[in-house]
Amino acid sequence: MSAFARRLAATAAALAVLFLAGVQLERHRTQFDLTADDHLTLSDQTRQVVKAVHSPTTIVVFLRRGEAGRAEAAALLSRYRRLNRRISFRVTDPDEAPGQVRRLNVDPALGGVAIAAGSRSEQVPLASEQDITAGLARLLRPGDATVCFATGHGEVETGLETGEGLSQAAGLLRVNGYKVETVDLLADPNVPARCRSLIVATPTAPLGQAGANMKAWLDGGGRVLFLADPVSTVDLNEVLGPYGLGLDRGIVLEGDDGSRLKDDPITLVLRDYRSASPIVRRLPPAVLPGAQAVSQVDVDQNATVAVARSSAKSYLERQPGQPSFDPATDRPGPLVVAATVEQPRNEGGRIVRPRLAVIGDVDFATNSFLGEAGNSRLFIQTVDWLTLRSDLVSVDPNIPDFRPLELTRSRLGYARLLSGVVVPGLFLLAGALVWAVRRTR
Repeated sequence: MSAFARRLAATAAALAVLFLAGVQLERHRTQFDLTADDHLTLSDQTRQVVKAVHSPTTIVVFLRRGEAGRAEAAALLSRYRRLNRRISFRVTDPDEAPGQVRRLNVDPALGGVAIAAGSRSEQVPLASEQDITAGLARLLRPGDATVCFATGHGEVETGLETGEGLSQAAGLLRVNGYKVETVDLLADPNVPARCRSLIVATPTAPLGQAGANMKAWLDGGGRVLFLADPVSTVDLNEVLGPYGLGLDRGIVLEGDDGSRLKDDPITLVLRDYRSASPIVRRLPPAVLPGAQAVSQVDVDQNATVAVARSSAKSYLERQPGQPSFDPATDRPGPLVVAATVEQPRNEGGRIVRPRLAVIGDVDFATNSFLGEAGNSRLFIQTVDWLTLRSDLVSVDPNIPDFRPLELTRSRLGYARLLSGVVVPGLFLLAGALVWAVRRTR
């Protein structure tokens, strides 16, 4: 073989290797996020939602040509595509696709984002991670996932927008794809059949007939979340007791500095999640601003699960007006402050699964504290476990920190020196070195 043929064969082999390497890199593209706060990486919550997409799903962003954000939207959606190949996306000018605009029910004047899977679609206003992931979560929710808030017995209200209300909790449920209703169990003590789960937020009056009917609804496969609180004097144990749970009157005082807010023994910081429950899966610390203990009663055929506990240095104070541990009346820690129970049984070939969750504090879900630490995720993941067959999570996107660049006089002078003198000087130096090397040959 001639020297030319050998060089040609070597070149062809090298090109083939480069081609195959390029194909493999394209298939298994790896990107590295070098931003300080990883804001170009999809959050763990988004990854969980995206992995739950099991059917072809299309995301269409409607932005006119020349509008800002087209490149950013495509870059964001490409990350969704890399996580799950069942997701495809397009960035489209609404003026050029009127048929798609009508089919996906998008307002052409406002634009927006449409997410479609089969015959179902969801619309979100912006091509942001929070909106797109929330839209995907709504699309994955069953259409009849209705969460009902009980009223009529002095419960905390979802329509109350002050700090002690639950309006933000109701909004969080809607963002995550639930229908939210309030049901007056004083006017009609029967839980409506359309309710997939019921939330009872610290009633201040005895439940009466509503409690008995709630127990019967649970026995038939209902799902209830009780948000208790030390200030309530209503006895809920008539509903909780048959399922192996109860509420122990008093307030939990925390003695461990790492499990409470500084100098505040009443506000617990939950870190002890020694449980396999999906309610606390990947859950960061949550803040409970005043909780009572949840007791686990030994009842046959009930498997109660302690979801969260206070530390071993805590205790249940039964006389808050005189806070000091009295071994004769107070309970030493660790204390269960959140617990669940599921009691599946077979009724004529049909599996009935009553589910019950109790959290010893309502304040964590109110408008004042829902946004603190992992409170929103604790709330939504509890409702998910109660309501759905499979678990999705609340949406907490990675938001980049605001990092302003302040060009002081000295920094501006340094930038001018760098761009006007140093960089050109390096090019001239490199050219001089090349010239000098060639002169010596």
